[in-house]
Amino acid sequence: MGKTLERFFNDEYTRNTVEKPALEQYQSKCFELKQKLKELLGDFSEWDKATSSPVIEDVEQFDSYRRERMHVRLGNQLEVPFYVLTPRQEKAAYPVVLALHGHGYGPKQIIGLTKQGKTESISANQADYALQLVEQGCKVFVPALLGIGERIFQIDAKEGKDKSCERLARLFLMQGKTLLGARVWETGKLLDVISSFDDVLPCNIGVFGFSGGAAVAGFTAILDERLKATVLAGYPGLFRDSILQQPHCLDNYLPGILKLSELPGLLGLISPRPFFIESGEKDLLFPVESARLAISQLEMIYQQNGKPGAFDFHIHDGGHEVDGSESYAWLIQQLR
Repeated sequence: MGKTLERFFNDEYTRNTVEKPALEQYQSKCFELKQKLKELLGDFSEWDKATSSPVIEDVEQFDSYRRERMHVRLGNQLEVPFYVLTPRQEKAAYPVVLALHGHGYGPKQIIGLTKQGKTESISANQADYALQLVEQGCKVFVPALLGIGERIFQIDAKEGKDKSCERLARLFLMQGKTLLGARVWETGKLLDVISSFDDVLPCNIGVFGFSGGAAVAGFTAILDERLKATVLAGYPGLFRDSILQQPHCLDNYLPGILKLSELPGLLGLISPRPFFIESGEKDLLFPVESARLAISQLEMIYQQNGKPGAFDFHIHDGGHEVDGSESYAWLIQQLR
């Protein structure tokens, strides 16, 4: 009798997956792993053309901060809108956070605005974490990710959708690239833009990402050491238990990634830079049991690298959401 499809699936995963890197070899292979990861994300070198200077579209003043809406045109000829939240208390340089939203209606969702642009304190599972961070003294940059919110196909916008990820991901996959790779490329170029601001120290930039935004934040942090500290909420775990266990957006899938490493081994490449994981006990999309496995592996990697104190985590009582009760203070502490 042949295998059941379930047995076949599990055997294929086991046979083709580097689930847990050998710690004694891990450090020596970090550079090679990063180079292979970059290849799997896709080659976007043809987009490496000049980025325009930021253009200010709108400015609003509030009691404790200033909110500016800007845009830049990247080398791929796409305009990227982004918000800049700056504390009213002037400083020569602020702790800086790049805040990356997940699936939803885009950056407005994490700066305290509804989809229509009206003020709202909390937006469902994506707490207004960019707003919370500026209230605590950070200068926060909040870009719109490619294929989400206002950066979607016109037909999807007319139909009331909030994302165009599937169609974009299919295009990139047919080119031997990935949508995640395109977002990581754009984020790297936005770090160039962020570093050009007079009140930003390029060596003092952190990133906070939730869900799909955490995927972009995590893979950018792996490859771009300009990110001094990283917070990933509602994402870290094993691919096996999340995007392979149930349907997820196509932007999560990277052909060939399992032969390189499961997710914890990849995120370990952020080491020895500071790294914080936030996960919810009731998260049904990225289960907490899997997050605990990832945390255990990452603790060992940071211990091996001699920086056990640079890694931390918080398991909160909620679901697939941002909690922030420990992660905000941790990130600000790293950027002081």
